[in-house]
Amino acid sequence: MEARFSRLAASIQSLSEIRPGAAQVFDLPLLLTGEASILATPNGEKCFLDAFRLLVRMTKNLSVFTDGQKNLERQVRVIAESLTRSTVHFPQTINGRPEQFAAILNIGCQVRPECPWTTINSNGFLARVSSKLRISGECSQTNPIGALAAASLGVTEIFKRLVPVNSDRGPLHDTLSFSFYTYSDSDWAGPELPTALNIGTLLQVGAGAIGNGIVHLLSQLGLNGRVVIVDRQDFADENMGTCLLIGPSDINQPKAATLAKFISGAVGYKEEVESSIRSRVGIDFDVPAIVVNGLDHIGARRSVQAIWPDLVIDGAIGTFSCEATLHPWGPDRSCLLCDFEEPTRDVLAESSMLTGLSRVKLHNPLDLVTEEDIQAAPEEKRDYLYGFLGKTYCSVVSDAEMGRVSAGKANFAASVPFVACLSACMVVGELVRAVSHWTPELETGFQFDVLVGPQRGIRKSHSRKIQCICVTRQSLIDGMRKERSAMI
Repeated sequence: MEARFSRLAASIQSLSEIRPGAAQVFDLPLLLTGEASILATPNGEKCFLDAFRLLVRMTKNLSVFTDGQKNLERQVRVIAESLTRSTVHFPQTINGRPEQFAAILNIGCQVRPECPWTTINSNGFLARVSSKLRISGECSQTNPIGALAAASLGVTEIFKRLVPVNSDRGPLHDTLSFSFYTYSDSDWAGPELPTALNIGTLLQVGAGAIGNGIVHLLSQLGLNGRVVIVDRQDFADENMGTCLLIGPSDINQPKAATLAKFISGAVGYKEEVESSIRSRVGIDFDVPAIVVNGLDHIGARRSVQAIWPDLVIDGAIGTFSCEATLHPWGPDRSCLLCDFEEPTRDVLAESSMLTGLSRVKLHNPLDLVTEEDIQAAPEEKRDYLYGFLGKTYCSVVSDAEMGRVSAGKANFAASVPFVACLSACMVVGELVRAVSHWTPELETGFQFDVLVGPQRGIRKSHSRKIQCICVTRQSLIDGMRKERSAMI
């Protein structure tokens, strides 16, 4: 299997202990189409292009029909050249045999129930999706957040059809209209987006799947200020299947610098977040009032909190779950240290499990492996340990750790791009709310399972933990923040 499909395949496998043929899913023919009246609106166009960016991550066999919108077709062709190695087909009509497609995503109003057909559109913060009945065609309020959310929910429906997902696990939607402003079923588009967002210095930590979605949305908003992106990694082949913006030419390039190119004046640093905090914050760029995260690492999240900004907006994903949480300074709301505690580790127990050597013996890492050690080890470890007879315990542990790391590289984590983009929609929506001083809707955050849908999501409300330093050292943190403000 191509590496670009590896994480999506792992996601499919996670739905069942035995699900053969995951690789064949990527050969199934898909159709992206639309209705001219909706495609002619800015939101309709955004939905279409976002859906295209997502679908090319999921198939080698995509057809695109723009219903006479030649300019839109030209845009799709340009994006296709930069994003995918697969051939994209542009049929002149779809009236002949729509049943030839395994799944069809339509940007419009109509649903054709005799076909594997899903329709989406958006209006403001609203994302609409239906696989059964017609939806409203009101799309006059332009908003990239609603458009990306609608595209992500629509592509989720396509995924359910392709796998296929059991209806008990992921039922198809019937006229869902969900607001990513109120986090509820709604017909209200929400407030108009400001023409410009005064973000000051905005720090984005993480440039992976969620980070791609965040940057894609920020690039479509009017920003007054500077975006700084930090990520320690380069893009790899497997990221082609999960990251909305990248193409083959971006492989082996630094994630942060690559994404910074999409936003005017942005800068990207390839380094650990701890390093940026120590050497750059307040020196190479101003102390950020707001930090947005797209991370999969507890330690990095905890490092971000050490800045003690006014607000951290944290995006997170599981295989099919997404969330955004808010961590403001001031109210009795949890910080990242409260919510992401470092797990305790028994290093000797881990090393014993890896090597088969006794936990007691590993207290003396410079002692030598003996025949007695080998016979006392589990049977499946003995042949391995014979290769270290007469060598130090620490050399065995080091080799076993390297083996674990190498094995881990081959087993890609389950991930799908539409989940990350839905998390990004919530992160950027909350950023817009914060800098626009709109009334808060959430206390701590919102989380939902994408296969079930946002209408069944849960709101989170976490208070500070009394043992956390945000409580025990609150006066010191307040003093540091006050002194820092006086210097600006």
